[in-house]
Amino acid sequence: MIRIAFTIEVDRPPAAVFAYLTDPAKLPEWMAIKRSATPDPPGPLRTGSRIVEVNAGPFGRDMTSTIAVERLEPAHAFDLRPLDGPIRVAARHRLAPTPAGGTRLDYVAEGPIHGPLRLAEPLLRRILERSFRRDYGELKRRVEAGPTSTPAR
Repeated sequence: MIRIAFTIEVDRPPAAVFAYLTDPAKLPEWMAIKRSATPDPPGPLRTGSRIVEVNAGPFGRDMTSTIAVERLEPAHAFDLRPLDGPIRVAARHRLAPTPAGGTRLDYVAEGPIHGPLRLAEPLLRRILERSFRRDYGELKRRVEAGPTSTPAR
């Protein structure tokens, strides 16, 4: 069983962090392996929605996976569960306001590893934790930077 947990603080209110975190179109901006993410059905996410993701895979081959939205409570909770793929680690996000007006984001990734990958579980856990911490650091950077404006043409 793999379990990764950490907390980051973002200097923006929970509503802003939640909006960015739950926008599938933004995933490729802050998650290194994401090529695309599309809600199914199209439209805003809700509990029960699915997200079809295309991820950069080994040897230059992209891999598609489907993720279920298990819980979605605006500005408070966002839980995801992979429905397929070689590594099915679920993600739990809890957001809470900080006294300074920012957001405390508690992240937990957890799930069993099956098949031959079980032999590499300690190494896989370290790789995943490094990747998740980097990705959520990028999320923090982008949310704190705020919306970008497009220059006039």
